[in-house]
Amino acid sequence: MISKVELKRYIEIGKKIVVVEDAGIDQTNIAACLFRLTGDGFEIEAKEEFDSLEALKESTLLKYPLVLGITSQQVLTKKLPSYKKSEADIALAFSNINKEEFGIERLYTNSQCFVSICRKKIILELIENYESIGAKVISFFLGSAYLSNLVDILPYAEMYSKTVKLETQEGEIKFVPNKEGISETYQLGDENINSAHILSIALGLQFLNNQTEVYSNVQDFKKQLFSKTIQSRYYKALASAMLSVLVVALLINSWVFSSIFQKVEQLQENQQLYETQKELISNMQQSIEKKSKLINSIQQTGFSNSSQLINEIIEPIPASILLKSVVYQPLKKVVRLNKYIQQNKGEITVSGRTNDKKEFFKWTENIENSEFLEQLIIEEFEDLSLESADFNISLQIVDK
Repeated sequence: MISKVELKRYIEIGKKIVVVEDAGIDQTNIAACLFRLTGDGFEIEAKEEFDSLEALKESTLLKYPLVLGITSQQVLTKKLPSYKKSEADIALAFSNINKEEFGIERLYTNSQCFVSICRKKIILELIENYESIGAKVISFFLGSAYLSNLVDILPYAEMYSKTVKLETQEGEIKFVPNKEGISETYQLGDENINSAHILSIALGLQFLNNQTEVYSNVQDFKKQLFSKTIQSRYYKALASAMLSVLVVALLINSWVFSSIFQKVEQLQENQQLYETQKELISNMQQSIEKKSKLINSIQQTGFSNSSQLINEIIEPIPASILLKSVVYQPLKKVVRLNKYIQQNKGEITVSGRTNDKKEFFKWTENIENSEFLEQLIIEEFEDLSLESADFNISLQIVDK
């Protein structure tokens, strides 16, 4: 099972990885297993085979980081019956080898050492071929000796991969070429594993859990591959985060602009209402002036008081209130020939509309404080909406 430390490390590259064995065989030469990391370890989510890189390119597996197992004829593996876990093991397996030209991996079991080599040029070309189809290669392994990871897991004395046959005798492991292309099916937990995918499973165990002790002279190159993928992943995550922040900023800016725009529109409407009221009041004042003689003829008392009160009504009027009429000593009946004029003496009636109820009641409160007012009666107040209403008020003038 994958340890918590390893799980935390590989969460960096995502919750899924794909492990591929490239055996270099003419047909069905690529076997792939998709691993999904879980809280308890990992699960095998999919197993597929491809006869070419172009076929793999069409697969959805390339969305995930890829671990490459190289088992073609370009890889040579030798077994040592004993080992020292030192560079000397390489010399014992391959004498006079130029270590600068070859990638070398030493895999150690309980009593054996397997040394696998491949030219660095071949490794690099193969990785570039995979990257050319969009694969994100984060690591690689050389040879089929990693099948030894399954010896203690699968209870089989013999196991076949695409290229080799593993035999276990008295605790020792032996690999021989699978020249006949024999294929078997093995039971791993609830999974049925075919020979084509058995090495991919073993490589997955090695990558995720360091199943077997391995020394490599290309470890720095593997770290570069891993870092490149991590940086690319972080860059995409950062770009996605920045895009999200930008979208949120634009939404906030749009909301703020919309709010300001609505306030500006309200101010413009209020300004227009004020101008309309101002013009209306101006017209009313002109009309009042023209009819002053008529008013004087019917006014018997309280002229001075009524004038002062009308001024106190009109001058401080809020912009949200639109007056329809201001009538002093309103007539009770229609004026008729040879009939006395009947009016409500010492009374002013005001009617209109308000777009702000709070402002309306504040305005009426101010009027009630006038020394020229005896009584203010709201005769009508008809709601038109939450904020607007039509009104009609009666004002009784102080009799002096």
